[in-house]
Amino acid sequence: MDWIQQTIKEFGVSRGLGELEFEFDSILELQLQGGELLGFCYTPELPLHEMLVYTSAPLQFDPLGQFEAALRLANARSGSYGIAQTGIQEDRLVMAMHLPARAFDLPLLEHTVNSLLEMQDKAAGA
Repeated sequence: MDWIQQTIKEFGVSRGLGELEFEFDSILELQLQGGELLGFCYTPELPLHEMLVYTSAPLQFDPLGQFEAALRLANARSGSYGIAQTGIQEDRLVMAMHLPARAFDLPLLEHTVNSLLEMQDKAAGA
C-alpha cells in the first residue's frame, strides 16, 4: 500500500490539509467546510483491489429533485463524470466511485474528488 499511502499524503498536501494517513490502514474520512464528507477506503485483502472514493452531503428538505439529479449525473451515458454509485444513507446523499488500485495516482484522485464534489453541488442545486 506504499504508493497508495503516498498518493493520499500528496493529495492532503496539495489541498492544504497536511499529510493525510489512513485510519486502521484502510479508511480515511474528512469533514469539509461545506458540510460534505469526503472518504477513501482501501482494503488490500479484497480480491478486487480497488480504492473507493466517496462523498456525502446533507439532503435538502425535499430531496427528490436532488436525488434524481444525482442519479442523472452518475449515469455514465448521460453525464460526463463516469460511473458513480448513488444512494441515500440516513439524511445524506452519498456518491461513490471505484478506482483500480493499480491505476491510483494523484491526478486520478484529484479528478475523481473534483467530479464527486461537483456532482454533489449540481445535485444540491436541482
